[in-house]
Amino acid sequence: MFNNKNKKYLIPSGNNFYKKEHPVNYFFEITVGQNKNVEIEEVRGIEKLKTILKNIYRIEITHGLGLEKEYFKACMKLAEKLKFYIIKRPEGVFSVEEQIGTIEKIIKG
Repeated sequence: MFNNKNKKYLIPSGNNFYKKEHPVNYFFEITVGQNKNVEIEEVRGIEKLKTILKNIYRIEITHGLGLEKEYFKACMKLAEKLKFYIIKRPEGVFSVEEQIGTIEKIIKG
């Protein structure tokens, strides 16, 4: 376990890391809910930017380095470019396959 407080795990990627540049077209945030099945919702407008900012690890570092404006602009460009979705998975249920299937349906159209 990487972090006991938030129950986060570190999984070494080793040789499985993709080292070449690859376009990113989608952003999926996975949350936990009281639902029985995997649910998905498209995020639009300003909520896309809020979702990016909420998911940045250690964003406070940008303040100390004076990078707030540049970082914010880069986040805005991402929000304009990407399609955003929130996947809500059921709590206490193994639903990885259903989540993968949901994501694949969206990507394949």
